[in-house]
Amino acid sequence: MMNIRQLIIIIFIVIVGLPSCHRTRPQSPSNKYKSTDTEAVALLLLNQRMAEAADTELASFVEKTQLPFVWQESHIWTCCKQTEEQVGADRLKAGDKVWLDWQTYSLDSVKIEDNSCELEVGKAALQALDIALESMSENQHCTVIAPWYLCYGSTGSKRVGPYKNIRIEITTKNKR
Repeated sequence: MMNIRQLIIIIFIVIVGLPSCHRTRPQSPSNKYKSTDTEAVALLLLNQRMAEAADTELASFVEKTQLPFVWQESHIWTCCKQTEEQVGADRLKAGDKVWLDWQTYSLDSVKIEDNSCELEVGKAALQALDIALESMSENQHCTVIAPWYLCYGSTGSKRVGPYKNIRIEITTKNKR
């Protein structure tokens, strides 16, 4: 005769084991219904149109000046003065530390900021400043016309309003 211990084990297997043998029902995937975030798409399109308008504004501004600005693929305009020594000189690159003086102006020549500091190329607060520095060499002056999306962006700063295109005057000093 079966002892009580064997009977308990059999009952436990029947109660616990058999119900868990059935197959689970498939769940519908969470991405079954594709929905687009129309607000995000609208904001993206709006920012693209505003960026294109900024590029057009900068092109007409540069056209009115008498300086020989050069269009960079990174969407900034640069006009750099080079001495004979700087023609074949090495360009600054990310990681170089350089002392520089730089001033920012609105496109209607209102001075916004005046800075003098040591800066590591690639870690500037303004993306346009980093882009310009990588096209410069030591002891060089450069005028940069930059769109809002490479400067202070859609939020602006204490002194610069949002969506403001600016002109930056940069003079690099000694590289370390």
